[in-house]
Amino acid sequence: AQKFIDSECLRLSDPKVPMRTGMLRMSGKLGTVIGSGELVYVAPYARKMYYTHHSTDGRGRLWFERMKNEHKTAILAGAKRYFK
Repeated sequence: AQKFIDSECLRLSDPKVPMRTGMLRMSGKLGTVIGSGELVYVAPYARKMYYTHHSTDGRGRLWFERMKNEHKTAILAGAKRYFK
């Protein structure tokens, strides 16, 4: 179930992660160990972008929190399938 949650969180966060070159988005895939329960963006500027980057195209700061607010119910429903 944890692997499902981690994968879904990364997948659903992708459209909200700021993107100039795509390295920030890729750093989440490279830094996260699926199943660990922790998403890690390893780009050196990831923290700054997470808390300060503003955008008008739906990408920008607090991408995980915004994704969670939109998709929490669906992620939890998907995870429940692993406990039946």
